[in-house]
Formats: sequence, structure tokens, C-alpha cells
Amino acid sequence: MFEGAGYSRYWADGRPCNAANLEPAYIANWLHHGVVSEALVSETFERMAKVVDKQNAGDPHYQPMAGHFETSLAFKAAKALVFEGRAEGLMVEGGIISVQVLNEVANVTRRKLAMSWHETNDVLDAVRVVCTTEPLTVETHDTGWRISERYGLSVYDSMIAAAALLAGCDVLYSEDMHDGLVIDERLRFINPFVGAGV
Repeated sequence: MFEGAGYSRYWADGRPCNAANLEPAYIANWLHHGVVSEALVSETFERMAKVVDKQNAGDPHYQPMAGHFETSLAFKAAKALVFEGRAEGLMVEGGIISVQVLNEVANVTRRKLAMSWHETNDVLDAVRVVCTTEPLTVETHDTGWRISERYGLSVYDSMIAAAALLAGCDVLYSEDMHDGLVIDERLRFINPFVGAGV
């Protein structure tokens, strides 16, 4: 998939070595593996649209999504990220994730998707089956701290980047980090939803 794209790290079986921080990819993968149902995801999208609408109530340019699910471009685009599986391929192929990503997955499943502890454990188990987990160590912390200070990333995002660097990755896929940023002249952030890495 990344042959000739300038990325040099591959698994022994030819899969690219990458780190992931993709909430839509997780959800798409969970759908693919039957961890969550389409009905649950759709209901959650509708419930969260109301929350997002409330958060943006003071913005005169914001167009509410709740009640406009068939016509809201933002709502349809968010669902397309999951249901059209643009990110699913990245997760299905596997790769490397950090413990911080597992923490964020747990947070999303518990807080945003309102899943039970049992359901959350099932999701975490499914993610760990698909991806190798890079541990959080003192070296990860020190590297992440340096990245945060040098590049202005949040500490949490920097820990994800540090884990990717320490795992020898050249690409970190993320929908919410700085697309195109290169850390230490090696690790490139790619947002697969804007076409830079696809």
C-alpha cells in the first residue's frame, strides 16, 4: 500500500509499520469485527450531534446537525468516516499503537459511546488483537516530553508520537494531529481523511 511512497519500515510480511490514533478507524474496525452494531453507532452519532450542537450554540456560522441528519453535511461526513470505512483498512492491516491510544479508546468507549466496562474490555481486546502495543516507559515519557516542548504538541499526543518513534515507525496516522508534521526528521503525521497519505 505504501510501496514507493518513501516509507521504509515494514513488517516481515510486507505490512507497513505505523502508529494509529484514529477514532473513526477504531469504530469502523469494531463494526467490521462485530464488536459494535451499526444501530449502536448510528444512535451514538445522533446523540453526540446534540452535544456538539450545544457546544457550538454561540457560533453564528455553525449549522446544527440534530434534527437535520439527512441534510447535514457535517453529520453525513462524520458517519462516512466510519460507515464507508476510509480508515478501516489501516486498522485491519494492523500496525503499532501506544498505551496512550488504548487509554483514548477506553475513554471514547466509556464517555462518548457510553459502553459498559465489559463492552469496553471487548473493544480493547479487539484492538490489541489487531495491533501491537508499544509500552509506556520512562524513555517514552522523556521522548514525549521533549517532543511536546519542541513541537508544541499536547503531552498526550507527544506520548503517542514518542511511542511511534521508539517503535521505529516512519508514519503516524492521526485525524487530529498536525497533518504533514515531521518529528525528528523521521516520523511523519498523516491524516488519511485529507488525502495526504492515501
